[in-house]
Amino acid sequence: MNKSVEFSAPHLRSSENELLISLNFFFAALPVIIWSVIAYGARPLGITVLSMLCASLFELVFACLLRSRVQIYTAALLGMIVSFFMPATISYWFVPPAALIAVASRRFTKGVLNPISASLLPLFLFGSEMTAFTKVYHKLDLGVFSYAGNIDEMAVTLPVKMLS
Repeated sequence: MNKSVEFSAPHLRSSENELLISLNFFFAALPVIIWSVIAYGARPLGITVLSMLCASLFELVFACLLRSRVQIYTAALLGMIVSFFMPATISYWFVPPAALIAVASRRFTKGVLNPISASLLPLFLFGSEMTAFTKVYHKLDLGVFSYAGNIDEMAVTLPVKMLS
């Protein structure tokens, strides 16, 4: 497998196509999706899928309106990343506007404005939805490993004496 890699500052370029890069990123983010389902239930998976579908749909609409190349894999990946920044308890109607703003900012600013930041900034006007604290399940049963106490106790820092 001989891949041609070209170095031109500040970016690394390779001969991999858009689909392969997006699939690599998706498979790298798969553990995050799996853990969110374990910790919060199926709702984060629904938010992620909805965000990916909405971003792909908006990408198709913009590509038709602007008569440009469709970058469906990039849009789906963008939708997935946008969903990672939303709490698990967010209403489903927040997801399509965030995906629309992300795709539009990627399309129209050509990388000058971060699409993720642009999509989430208007949603913070609804502070109670975007800053909701979502408590993870109290009992995690992961087969061999199980923890029946409160997950917050796992995040307590250990004293230095216990580490050595």
